[in-house]
Amino acid sequence: MKVQASLTKSVLAFISTNLIFFGANAADSELSCLASPSDIVAATGKVLPKCAPKATPDFRSHLDPVSAVFVICSGPTKHSCLNILEGIALAKTGAKVNVLLVEALLNDAKFSSRLSAISTKASAGQLNVIPVAPTALQFLRDPFFMESQNGVPAYHNFPNPMVPKSSSIIDQAMQACGIQKADGDFENPNPVSASLIKRHFSESEAAQADQNASMGGNVLALPNGTLAIGHIDRAGKTHPEFINYLANRAKLLEVEIPALRVGHIDEIFNIAPNPQVKAGQCPFILLRASPKKMQAFLKKQNQLPPEVEQAIDSGRYTDDAADAQEIIDRSTKSLLAELSTTYKNCVPPVIDVPVLFSEGYAILPNPVNGLHVNGAYFLSAQKFPAIEKEIANTLKPYFPKGVQFIDTTQYDASLGNIHCATQNISVDCQ
Repeated sequence: MKVQASLTKSVLAFISTNLIFFGANAADSELSCLASPSDIVAATGKVLPKCAPKATPDFRSHLDPVSAVFVICSGPTKHSCLNILEGIALAKTGAKVNVLLVEALLNDAKFSSRLSAISTKASAGQLNVIPVAPTALQFLRDPFFMESQNGVPAYHNFPNPMVPKSSSIIDQAMQACGIQKADGDFENPNPVSASLIKRHFSESEAAQADQNASMGGNVLALPNGTLAIGHIDRAGKTHPEFINYLANRAKLLEVEIPALRVGHIDEIFNIAPNPQVKAGQCPFILLRASPKKMQAFLKKQNQLPPEVEQAIDSGRYTDDAADAQEIIDRSTKSLLAELSTTYKNCVPPVIDVPVLFSEGYAILPNPVNGLHVNGAYFLSAQKFPAIEKEIANTLKPYFPKGVQFIDTTQYDASLGNIHCATQNISVDCQ
């Protein structure tokens, strides 16, 4: 494991005690945070073409090989963060794994010991540690977004209004990795006007929902280059500044999503490569949350998770599932129609993944809010074997390197799962 230079004494003591490997040159101030082209070829079998000059930047497609995954370890999420780190680092996907680490955690003996053990098990050079300042930031999907400029990754800051210093943390980490900032940054304005407040929301809830809409987790890059953005009618429009910022860089498609507390498109849709393209199919799949499928599955079960029983007993479950499914069905048609403008001779398989919504959030961790990395799919543990088996059976045909459930309890409590907690960098050329 390589660690950024210019470290504090506590970090250096940790490195000395646990024999963490610096890499070839411990004095380097810049880490190698991206996988090499040879590592990508070994992991995916895909040889990256030479980069050609492009007139404009392009946002990273979900079809390109994943070169790196980032996750942040802070006090409130330290155990779940290590679970994610271990799961991805030991899965042999070929991607580098970079952990943004609040330095105070290195004074935690149990945390340090486990981090060292993960490093020992991982492939040489696969892990990087990037010490960062104390922060309340937990979810790396929201504060920044990646694009490619002639094959070179570049990042955009989307400042999180609930974590004021998120931009400085991202700048610190990206600079450590030598990853350039894209031209211009979006500054997320504060609260919405009272006219946007609907009957289901208090003023503070409406403001938060509108701010939530203007984050990285609410942007889905489609394979044809369009950016899909989630929109909740009851919470008002996404900030015009956010829309304009993205519209200057790509074609946009606003799609309606159910009225969730967080309200991000990555709670409803995900896109991954199609490993075995059949006649008439596109080279990618569309994962979508399906309350209808979960409802049908649960009716066949003799025993249910306590969280589900509570939702059913309260009478909220059935109505929420039906309403959410109707919206998701409409939005699926919008996405497929947009994709058909580019992919005229194929249709992507639509994979219904069972998800249960109630009172504005997924009662169990959302399996659509997972992360695909070069043939593997990582998602939050359901803590209920029958449901995990159903989800795994649904997804395994599309992920040849396996479907791995990871305990992310600390993230789940804040209404986010693995996709929210991580950020990935894909590359399309070298």
